[in-house]
Amino acid sequence: MAQQATMPTTAQPQQATLTLVCSHEHQALNRYRMLSLRFLPYSLALSRLFEAFANESEQRIQAIMQMAKHLQATGDLPAAALPIHTEGDQKKPHFFVIGDAMAGAVLADGLLREHQSTLFYRQLCHIYHANCLPELTGLLLTFAEQKHAECRVLQESQDYLLPDGCLSGRQQVA
Repeated sequence: MAQQATMPTTAQPQQATLTLVCSHEHQALNRYRMLSLRFLPYSLALSRLFEAFANESEQRIQAIMQMAKHLQATGDLPAAALPIHTEGDQKKPHFFVIGDAMAGAVLADGLLREHQSTLFYRQLCHIYHANCLPELTGLLLTFAEQKHAECRVLQESQDYLLPDGCLSGRQQVA
């Protein structure tokens, strides 16, 4: 009976974290797919980059599900979520990236979101490391490292653009 009383206190934070992380990754997956589609007419290379990020996000979701099985988490993880459109999305004049300045702005926003995602995972790592829950710490650390690598790739893509938003030499990123 004592085991039943202690098990929920350990399992509940892990389950809550797995649910939070899974939801976070579903949002990232939707964002990557949307960015892949938005960049398709502008740059096939950037479109493919975001599709690769989407594939990595799918792999993270699978790893979360495996961790839930390993930890014998009792709750259900969130299923794939539909993309959330904000009011600001509808006010944008163009869905597709149609110019250099727009590409620079969309990449800057993507980079900001990746930095936020990296911070999200690092904070979770710190929490679970401090609470001596190594089951999740390793997975979360891996996710934080992957997100940091995505930041570097996006920064390099953004650095390819000149400060005024124009591509150097008017070359499309290929």
